[in-house]
Amino acid sequence: MATEILPSDDDEGGSTEAMSGSGDTEEEEEIVGAPAAALCEQVVPLLRYLDRKIDKYADPRQPWSYVELVRRRTRTKVHTSKLLARVDRELKELREQYDCLWGQYNLVRKSHTYNELKKERLEELTKDVFQPLVGYYKRHKLVL
Repeated sequence: MATEILPSDDDEGGSTEAMSGSGDTEEEEEIVGAPAAALCEQVVPLLRYLDRKIDKYADPRQPWSYVELVRRRTRTKVHTSKLLARVDRELKELREQYDCLWGQYNLVRKSHTYNELKKERLEELTKDVFQPLVGYYKRHKLVL
């Protein structure tokens, strides 16, 4: 019994009609009797199909098989996913460091502002306390 091959777009009717039952019974017996002919009838449409796939998926300048192309694409995806995971981890670490440094910067800035205010207040208090003393010393001609 011969295997039925479905007609493809590239077939012009040819010998697949004999396999599908639309031809004469003599042709069927001839094909069944010759395994090489049956194999050719099965391989030719498959090769045409694969040629269309290579045109669709492959760069004609790179003569690899479709399986190799898929394998390379899968390897590339795995490799890039590992790289992306590493970049994401590094980015997360950098963001944590940034947040920590930003917090330290804000603390230093607030501390600096507090020290400036404390210095100004000390100068005001010193001015209020020493000004009368300076006037007293000047009036009485005393040396500090």
